[in-house]
Amino acid sequence: MQLKTIKKIIEQVCDFYYLDIQESNNHFTIIAVSDDFINLNKLKRHQIVYKPINQLIAENIMHAVTIKAFTKQEWQEDNSMLNQEVDR
Repeated sequence: MQLKTIKKIIEQVCDFYYLDIQESNNHFTIIAVSDDFINLNKLKRHQIVYKPINQLIAENIMHAVTIKAFTKQEWQEDNSMLNQEVDR
């Protein structure tokens, strides 16, 4: 299944500021950034992203999935720290 198809499936559950999906040997890494994650713990955020792709995982279309879920502010702070490290 193409990454853009998987992305469209996931995009239906949240208003994402940023959504990136990478695949290597049927192992997927998803970076999801949405203010829908505000006040939600890590488990709840992951559940939101997993829900629309559960069937793909059950059918072994997606084998392994790593999810990194951030609010917009967390994402900007995280990227800000990365930029400071690069500037050094």
